[in-house]
Amino acid sequence: MEKSTLGFFVLVLTIVQTSNSLVEGLESTRIYDYTKYHPMDEIYKWMEDVERENPELVSSAVYGRTFEGKNITLLKTRLWRKSRSTPPSGNSCLGVDLNRNFNANWGTVGVSFDSCANTYCGKEAGSEPEATAVMDFVGKMVSVGKAAAAEMKKLHGMGYTVGTSPQILWVLL
Repeated sequence: MEKSTLGFFVLVLTIVQTSNSLVEGLESTRIYDYTKYHPMDEIYKWMEDVERENPELVSSAVYGRTFEGKNITLLKTRLWRKSRSTPPSGNSCLGVDLNRNFNANWGTVGVSFDSCANTYCGKEAGSEPEATAVMDFVGKMVSVGKAAAAEMKKLHGMGYTVGTSPQILWVLL
């Protein structure tokens, strides 16, 4: 039986590509166009090339098999997950984990207050401009949604609950 691999590369696709570099120091000798469909054999080749050319940053892992018995493989990348903000005074470790810098339950679960940890949540919720920009955008979208829901209620008499996912789930409980 011929060994087959099913490529799963969603993790890599979320990385912003600038020129031929996926992240600083991660190079591929081939230009890969993410805006078009690629045959699976080409995707497998690309995955193997990225792993072979960047062994210090990329590895692959088989995490399952399809009903056809083919491997389901993902690329694991060792990426910088923190912002590049200056460290707190008396420390030399850069950055804040932006996923943990939002105001939703900030500083509660799965965080560290040690600025050298990958899960450092920052000095306070929204202390990083990147997190603040996203929070502001979401706030504006919720405001637009509430205005739209109010107009639809006036016009059609149907009420809608508007908010972020946690806000909506809390209302349903």
